[in-house]
Amino acid sequence: MENNAIAINSLQHFVFCKRQWALVYMESLWLDNFKTVEGNIVHTLVDDPFFNESRKDVRISRSVPVYFDELNLHGNCDYVEFNGDKITVVEYKNGKPSEKNAVNYHDGIQLAAQMMCVNNMFNTVCSGYIYYNAIKRRVKLTGEEKYFSDVKDIMGEMRELLGTKSIPRKAPKQNCRNCSMADICMPKTDTRTSAKDRIKKAWDMVVGGG
Repeated sequence: MENNAIAINSLQHFVFCKRQWALVYMESLWLDNFKTVEGNIVHTLVDDPFFNESRKDVRISRSVPVYFDELNLHGNCDYVEFNGDKITVVEYKNGKPSEKNAVNYHDGIQLAAQMMCVNNMFNTVCSGYIYYNAIKRRVKLTGEEKYFSDVKDIMGEMRELLGTKSIPRKAPKQNCRNCSMADICMPKTDTRTSAKDRIKKAWDMVVGGG
């Protein structure tokens, strides 16, 4: 995240687990498991920046780069529909909606950030949906203004943590069972130091015989 820029997809990681986010975006660590591979397969349906299609009055673009310079926010939209003055943003996810058949909060934050960029770029008010592959249909994001406010607050918290260069502890109720990062995260460790500092400390102990 150079020049204090925030990548849109990093917001979802941060909301889902701050510790995972720090390992990925501060330590450049990543591991895949079957869940992440399934997600990658779902995204192959829309990861084509050269795709454009027209269906009657609707023009469709995939993997659309978007940005919001004032917020230093950037990323890609999986799928964008242009129908006259109406713009619809669709984010593809491998999972399923909440028990109330609503967009999951961490998915909504990522989608809201995309919508903020689109609104700013096109001077419009777009609508947003999550396509959940598990149920094979779209779920509309509601309460957008609250999400937009939360995106700005979360970005502020992200930049504050980036300034400290420390790895947060696992949240008390965080479910790590299906996380691809579990083997390198070691969520039960009680440390806020960076990987670099942990390695240096271990090396000093070896050299010093401690």
